[in-house]
Amino acid sequence: MKKIIFLFCFILIAVIAYISIGTYSQPDYDTQVVLEDSPVEEEIYEPVIIKITAVGDIMTHGPQLKAQYDNKEKIYNFENNYIAVKPYIEKADIALCNIETVFAGEEEVFSSYPRFNTPDSLANALSNTGFDIGITANNHCFDREFQGLLRTIEVIRDNNMVPVGTQLDGEKKYIITDIKDVKVGITAYTYETGMYRGMITINGLAVPNEAKDNINTFSYETLEEDLHQMAESIREMKDEGAELIIFYLHWGEEYIKKPNAYQKQIAQKLSESGVDIIFGSHPHVLQPVEIIEKGNGHKTLIFYSMGNFISNQRYEQMGHRYSEDGIIAEVTYEIDTRVNDIKLKEVKGIPTWVYRYYSEGKHVYEIQPLADFLKNNLNKDTQWKVENSLQNTVKIMGEEFLNRETYELIIYRDKRLGIRD
Repeated sequence: MKKIIFLFCFILIAVIAYISIGTYSQPDYDTQVVLEDSPVEEEIYEPVIIKITAVGDIMTHGPQLKAQYDNKEKIYNFENNYIAVKPYIEKADIALCNIETVFAGEEEVFSSYPRFNTPDSLANALSNTGFDIGITANNHCFDREFQGLLRTIEVIRDNNMVPVGTQLDGEKKYIITDIKDVKVGITAYTYETGMYRGMITINGLAVPNEAKDNINTFSYETLEEDLHQMAESIREMKDEGAELIIFYLHWGEEYIKKPNAYQKQIAQKLSESGVDIIFGSHPHVLQPVEIIEKGNGHKTLIFYSMGNFISNQRYEQMGHRYSEDGIIAEVTYEIDTRVNDIKLKEVKGIPTWVYRYYSEGKHVYEIQPLADFLKNNLNKDTQWKVENSLQNTVKIMGEEFLNRETYELIIYRDKRLGIRD
C-alpha cells in the first residue's frame, strides 16, 4: 500500500513539474503577434521657430499732433496710424520700434522738431499695435533733458513695453528676454554729437556727467574705444546665457540712401563679436540689407536703415519722397533644441508707405503695407504714389529680392542672397 501511495505521489509530482516547465517555456504567441504587427512610432521632432520683427523711426511732427487730437474728447489718439500694420506686428514673437521722441508730460508742452515731446497715448497705441520693445537710444532722447528721459522710461514700462537704450540708475545697458525658452539679448546705442565743456552731447544738448550712464552712446571720434565697450556688453550677455544677440543702432547720415564707412566698420566689428542682428535707424530713408558670414558659419544680418515708419517728412516738405517709405523687417530663426543649433531661416521686408489724406477738415496719417494696399481700388494719384514708393524701395533694397506676386522682399530664404565674407 505504501508503495502504491509513493508511486502515486511520484507520478503527481512529475505531472506538476511537466506542466510547470511547459507553462514557463511556452511562448505567448498572441503577445508576439501583437508586437510584430504594431510598428514602433518614432517621435516626430518639431524645431522651435522664432519670428523677430522691427521697424524704423516713429516720429510725431507738428502736423501729426494736430491730426491726432480729438476735438470732441479733448485727447490725443494715435491708434488709427497703425491699424493696417497691426497684423504684421502682433504676429511676431518679439517686435521692436524706435520711439524717436520723449514722453515728458503735459507740463513740458507737446512739441515736435527740434525738441520733441509727445503725448503718452502714443506709447499706448504702440503697445496696442503689438510692439514689445521701445528703443529709446536716439538723438532726440534728451530733448527734454534728464527728467524727460527718465519719465519716458516709466511711460513705456507703464504701457507694457520694455525700453532699451536708456535705463534708470543701476540698470544694465541691455536686457535678456526669453522667447520660447531661447534667451535673446537686446541692446541699443545712439551716436553722440561731440563734446561740450567735458560733457557728451546728444542732438547738441549737453548731457550732465551724472546722466551719462543712463544713455547708451558711441562717438565716431572715439569709436575704437566705444566698440570695445560694446564688445564687453556682448560678452556679458553671453555669460548670462544669451543665445541670440540683437543691436539696434541710431547711426549713419540723414537722407543718405547708402551706409557710410562708419556704419560698415561698426557692423564688421559687431559681427566679429558675435552679434546676430543689427537693426538701423536715423537716416529717415531706407538703406540696403546685408548679411556678413564668417568662416565658422555665423551670420550677422544688418538692416542699415529701415526708414521712417511714420513721420511728416514728405515730398511737400523735403523735396523728395524717400522719407515717406519704410519696411517692416521680419527675421525668422529655427532652433534645433536637441543640439542647441540656431539657424537663420528667412529674412523678409514688408514695404510700407505713410499715406496722408484729408478727411473731415484735417489730415489723416496711416502706415500702409504695400502688399495689402496695392490690392485696393485706389484713385489715380494715390496709385501713382504707391507704385512710386514701391519702385523707390526696390531700387534701394535690391530688385532681386522682390516677390512680384506678394510685393514682399524675400531677402534670405535658404539661399546666399546678399551675403559677403
